[in-house]
Amino acid sequence: MIIIMALIKSGLLLTAVYFLISFAITFQYGVGGFPNLALGYIGLLGVFVTVTLWKSFGGPMAIIIGIIVSGLFSISIQKIIINQLNKGRNENEKRLNVLYGTFTLLVAFPPIFYKFFKSTAINVKLPTGSQLFNTITVLELCVIILAFIFFAIFRLLLKKTVYGHIIQAVTENPKLSMIMGINIQRVYLAVAAISGILAFTGLLIWGRLFNVQVQTGAEIVIYGFIISVLGGLGNISGALIASAVVGFAYALSNFLIGGVFTPIVTFVIFTICIIVFPRGFLRSERTL
Repeated sequence: MIIIMALIKSGLLLTAVYFLISFAITFQYGVGGFPNLALGYIGLLGVFVTVTLWKSFGGPMAIIIGIIVSGLFSISIQKIIINQLNKGRNENEKRLNVLYGTFTLLVAFPPIFYKFFKSTAINVKLPTGSQLFNTITVLELCVIILAFIFFAIFRLLLKKTVYGHIIQAVTENPKLSMIMGINIQRVYLAVAAISGILAFTGLLIWGRLFNVQVQTGAEIVIYGFIISVLGGLGNISGALIASAVVGFAYALSNFLIGGVFTPIVTFVIFTICIIVFPRGFLRSERTL
């Protein structure tokens, strides 16, 4: 029974963290129609800044600064790089331009990060709280609940608010939205900021539960992108389902075989799922 509870806890924790990262990728893809592979390092920059300032400013202020840094960094990349790449004769060409461009950033960021931050593993010192039922800490429970709260709030805002309707309009038909007077570039910048903050949140939690280092930015965004594809690119509900599949698959394979084989098993499961569901669990109109 204890082993089963531990597996469920690990699966739910991985589901929550993977969902926050895949949420960021899926949200930006769903609205803008382009994948941003630099999101891992956008979030990681905020985490490194938070850890660096933790002793001087205290935890809460350091986290707030980290949120601001990731949000502004994401906006800068969107405005300076992605907007310039998001040009072409058709949607597929634009999408590929952004994919190649953000992949270049994914490769270029690690040496820059090594220059300014520690290359060793860093653990974020968030308080864990007391242990509940001898199985899960208060922090771990809050992480799981937080992921579902993000999902619920997003669905509510999208369906019940004016700005949510604007985002839906831009998602479905950006050209018509421009004709109607919607500033789609402003929407893209807002979505970029939200996605950057989501990536920061996911990596901050990852840094507390496990640890973060420079290569974590690439590793986590690869998992996030895989989950986004598996769920159906642009589909937030699909991202949640896919996060659960990958999270529990990782937790179970880690328990059964562990070590270096765990990622291999996860990727095999992903491959099987994508063969059975080539457009993801929940199909989206946006596809690569």
